[in-house]
Amino acid sequence: MAPSDHIHIKEPKTYEEQLDILRSRNLIIDDVEDALGFLKKVNYYRFSAYGLTLKQKDNKDLFE
Repeated sequence: MAPSDHIHIKEPKTYEEQLDILRSRNLIIDDVEDALGFLKKVNYYRFSAYGLTLKQKDNKDLFE
């Protein structure tokens, strides 16, 4: 593989960092411990697929 062909892989986020990302996108999290348990069971990427229906129409990075 040529040096310009390298693949950039993102560093994994902690569960707390994942919650911070969700909060920064306007998701209201009332119970942090429950939310952490949920992410540990379901995982961020599976949840984010469900969250697509909750996104703002004009800004797909934010929840309504």
